[in-house]
Amino acid sequence: MSKVKSYGLKAYVSNAFDLHVGKRIKYSERGVEEKEHIYEVKAMYPFCILLEDIFDHTRICPCYSKLSLMLRGIE
Repeated sequence: MSKVKSYGLKAYVSNAFDLHVGKRIKYSERGVEEKEHIYEVKAMYPFCILLEDIFDHTRICPCYSKLSLMLRGIE
């Protein structure tokens, strides 16, 4: 049994990246124009996390598996 299944994906990702409300996350969007975002954690739900861009106040709510890929630079 893997750590993620026994521990829970939210807890695993939260601990791996020290996530909490108020934490700021730097994310570089891949593509033709690399765009950099700085998101602030607004709320943590059981299956997703609410992030708000500190510059234009756009909000996104990725699931924890997508967030993990974003923070590792894969997505």
